[in-house]
This record gives sequence, structure tokens and C-alpha cells, in this order.
Amino acid sequence: MKRGLLFTTAAYFLLINLTAGASVPDSCRRDPLSFEASYTGDWAHNLSGGLQQGNRYLGLANIMVEFCTEKAGLLKGGSLFINAASTHGGEPSAELFGDFQVISNIEAGNLTYLHELWYRQELGNTALTLGLQDLNSTFVTGKAATLFLNSSFGIPSTLASNLPVPIFPLTALGIQVQHQINDRIGIAAAVFDGLPEDFSTNPNNIRWRLHKDDGYLAIAELTLYNPSETHKGTWKTGVYYHNEHSVTLIEEGIPTTTGHPENYGFYLAGDTHLHTDAKGRTLSTFAQASVSPKAKNENHYYLGGGLCYSGLISQLTDDHLGLAVAHAGFTGSSETAIELTYRAGITGNFFIQPNLQYVVNPSGDQASLKNIVAGILRFGLSF
Repeated sequence: MKRGLLFTTAAYFLLINLTAGASVPDSCRRDPLSFEASYTGDWAHNLSGGLQQGNRYLGLANIMVEFCTEKAGLLKGGSLFINAASTHGGEPSAELFGDFQVISNIEAGNLTYLHELWYRQELGNTALTLGLQDLNSTFVTGKAATLFLNSSFGIPSTLASNLPVPIFPLTALGIQVQHQINDRIGIAAAVFDGLPEDFSTNPNNIRWRLHKDDGYLAIAELTLYNPSETHKGTWKTGVYYHNEHSVTLIEEGIPTTTGHPENYGFYLAGDTHLHTDAKGRTLSTFAQASVSPKAKNENHYYLGGGLCYSGLISQLTDDHLGLAVAHAGFTGSSETAIELTYRAGITGNFFIQPNLQYVVNPSGDQASLKNIVAGILRFGLSF
């Protein structure tokens, strides 16, 4: 962990001296102290296949506070961010579906915890972030893919399943650097604690320990922007590396330590605007791919992509129709999820989203399950 932190800190000071270009987006856009709250709920039903038929309700609540030092008359370019979260309800993939990629991206069980706590300092076109962070808030994900509910569209299964990656719901301490070279190119790098303390011993995610046996997770990403009005898009390519870590489990009072060797992988993710008609309706597409060593990882590749159509009903404030496919590749049989979804913004702070997913060969060779037909009704509130 120490070597990774030293490397990233050195990279940060190097980046400051790169050619200045477009600035990093200002994270403080409102009052010195701002509050936000949101709630997302899913009513998930297994219509066919999987483990068993039935339904589950699950929800996610967030309270976010941001303090902007510059607007408070203090340090220019600084911001402190806190995100507290609470998840509750059933776990449909674990209890009903039995799929590998996780059909609902808010499934986490019953937890009340600190999701993020970080300080960001912006210096021109460079930003340094320190603290408890969600890797997925900066890296890997693309804008168009966030419409979909299957977890793999948020972050490829090869990252989420093969390594202790700091993503929802369990985040980790880290140091992150972002640098905007110009309006077409951006770069980012980060180093995280390689093994954050699990919820079983750290129920509120406020117990942070950096130990040499945890190793470290390093990630670097290049972002390419296409500012074209007709084909505006963003594409990301990145590499991640975990040096090694060990896990100690205590069963019947006997501690057993298991070592995990170094691991790594590559990914590509992006979206592109395809068309806008005379009424302002738009069509866009996204694609995702990731690969990791087959000898080290059962799920060694992932492919995903889809289409999004916006503006179907002009009276709605947030109106998107989407169709996408997520494919998790195993050594044997693989799992493929096909998702059809529609999100309708009823008001500026309330939406509903009916969702249908068909999962082929759930969990690959890990289970002999029939193909799944899953229906989800999601709603969301924000304040």
C-alpha cells in the first residue's frame, strides 16, 4: 500500500506541471454548504426460472453533504463531501434469481453505513482527492449505461467479482488524481486500500485500517472526449492492478489465512450520441468490455452494450427507453443478461422505471438453473 501511495503522489506532482488545458469540472456549484437526499426503491419479481418464484422489495437511501471551502471564504478549489447510505429489504439475486451479475444494482442487504468521505483540492486543470471513495464514481462507468439496472452495466463483472474493488456498497480509503489535458483528453489514476474491512467486522464502514497484508489496488484511466454536436461521446480505457492480499477467516475459533496472488485486467467503456431529430428526440449507444487473466479468474472477460432513446414522451422531464446486453464469460458456460427498461420522470424529483430482464444460463456452470425472466418496478425520489 505504501509503495502505491508514493507512486500516485509522485504522479500527482508530475501532472500539475503538464500543459494546462480545459479545467477539471468544478464540484462546488452552489452554496458553501449544500444538502441532498435521495431514495430508490425496487419491487423485484421472479416470473420464471432461477432459484424460486416470488418477489422482494429493496431500497437505498442516501444523504449527501458538501462543503465548498472557496465559497465559504476559505481555501480556493477545495470541497469536502460526505455520503451516508442505508440499504434495506430483500436480496433478490441471492434469494430468488441465483444470477451472477446481480439483476438489481442496489442489492446489498440491510446496512447503514458511510459510503463516502473525501476532500478534493482542485488546482487549475488538476484535482487531488483523498479519503473514503467509490472507485465507480470516477472510473469505468459511462453516462448512457447508468440508465440500466443490472449491476454489470455500472461496473463490469470482471472487476466486481474478481477483486475486492471499492464500489457499492463497500468503499475504501484511497488517493485519486484527475488531470484534464484539453477538451478532448483527460487522465486519472488512483490507489486504494487493497482489502477494506468487511461489514461483518465494520458494520458502518467507519473502521479503516491500512495493513501490509491487504495489498493495494491501483487503477489508471485515459478518457477521450468527442465534442462534436452531432456525435458527442466519451470513451474510457483503463488498466487495474492488485499486488496481492491475504484474508483471515475464523471458523470454530480457529483462524485460517488464505493468500490471493497478484491480479490485473483491462477495460474499455464509452458512449456516443447517434442522432437527434427535429423534435429533440435522441438516440445514443454505449459499449463495454473487460478482460483479466483466464488462469487467475473464473470470470475472465465481460462484454456489454446497448441503445438508449430519449424523448419518447415530450411532456415528461426525464424520459428514456433502453435495450442492453451484458455477457459475463466463464471458462465453461457463460451468463448473458438482456435488459429492456423505460424511465419516466414524472416531476423533476420523482421517477418510475419498469424493467424487464431475461438471463440466459444464470451463473454459468456454477449452478444448473433455468433461464430467468425478472420484472422490476423501480421508483426514485430526490430532494
